Amino acid sequence: MKLLFLSLFLFSSLYSAISEFKQDDYQILIGDNFDDEALDIVEDYDYNISAIGYTQDYKTDTKASPSYTNAFDYLSSVQSNKGEQLRILKLNLNAEIINDKSFILKNYNRGSNILKTVHNGYLIGGYTHAGQMIISSLDTQAKPHYLRQYGTSNFDQLHSLIPLQDGGAVAIGTSQTSRNSHDDIFVQGLGRSDVYLVKFNPNGQVR
Repeated sequence: MKLLFLSLFLFSSLYSAISEFKQDDYQILIGDNFDDEALDIVEDYDYNISAIGYTQDYKTDTKASPSYTNAFDYLSSVQSNKGEQLRILKLNLNAEIINDKSFILKNYNRGSNILKTVHNGYLIGGYTHAGQMIISSLDTQAKPHYLRQYGTSNFDQLHSLIPLQDGGAVAIGTSQTSRNSHDDIFVQGLGRSDVYLVKFNPNGQVR
């Protein structure tokens, strides 16, 4: 009888705990008029969900637009107000957006990786379309402690961000170069992708 009572008590306690923290599954679409994409996601210490990716914003100009006969002239004219920008979203357990922030940088860019820090902030990684890696440390409200861009003279792209025990990180990516046809193939290589590793300290500085 005591064993049965104890079993019932434990089952009741476990059921209560599960019921208290149970969250419903959900499906949600998040986006504006143009392209939006999430490329990485992490669970916060408060059980909320944070995602990183990019938003593609095309502003509508109410002024009369000049006519263009050259496509490259048109693309140059819209470079300053249209394009992909890094975006971070935070959703609560009810799938409600409680934080939504975009980072407006000079070059088009994407966020590709997000990690939690011991202070409940974020360490995020990404890359610009000009070929530079992006590393940024954010507080709990996604405000940057720092935002740094790194890269070689080639086209570099960050693919993964690995946390280190001291609060730093290792960025893993690729670096692409265009081979000079006049150079010996065994000196410069084919001009394709190379592995690119960068180790950062907790302040985002290269070691």
